[in-house]
Amino acid sequence: MTVSSEAGAIGSVLRAARERMGLSFNVSLDPTIRVDSDAGLAAYRFVQEALTNIAKYADAKRVTVRATVEAGRAWFEVEDDGRGFVVADVGA
Repeated sequence: MTVSSEAGAIGSVLRAARERMGLSFNVSLDPTIRVDSDAGLAAYRFVQEALTNIAKYADAKRVTVRATVEAGRAWFEVEDDGRGFVVADVGA
């Protein structure tokens, strides 16, 4: 499966988040990425959960979503300019 298939699903999550959250989004999805259906679902859920957490806790204004290939591996990243947290404070 190519990431362009996932980009459709991820794109729908991003569109819904954009409308719901009113944030600025920067999206860069490498269309050459190929993942199997399990990895595609994991990427979708990762992006979905990251956006949910950003909406709930980050007080962010901008979100960046990237999908790239490095050393033959697909990488999915979600980054925001929100307030963050201290790991020790959340008991991790």
